[in-house]
Amino acid sequence: MKTKLVLIALSIILFSACTDKENAEKFLKKEGYTDITMTGYNFFECSKDDSLSTGFTAKKNGKVIEGTVCTGMLLKNHTIKFK
Repeated sequence: MKTKLVLIALSIILFSACTDKENAEKFLKKEGYTDITMTGYNFFECSKDDSLSTGFTAKKNGKVIEGTVCTGMLLKNHTIKFK
């Protein structure tokens, strides 16, 4: 039982490190999104070239949008993937 709890805790820590909530939220605001809620790491949403995957829900033009902000390393900027 303790082993399972340790594995769950390590998984949470590992996947929370694969998100960038602060910069993803700044990017979404810059793109005109409001009422932004960051939902954490999204599995298999971004390409292999992306290093960070941050899920979100937000509003744009009165519509609720759900998606992922993908961020690559070095020169790649943010990309929004919609569900």
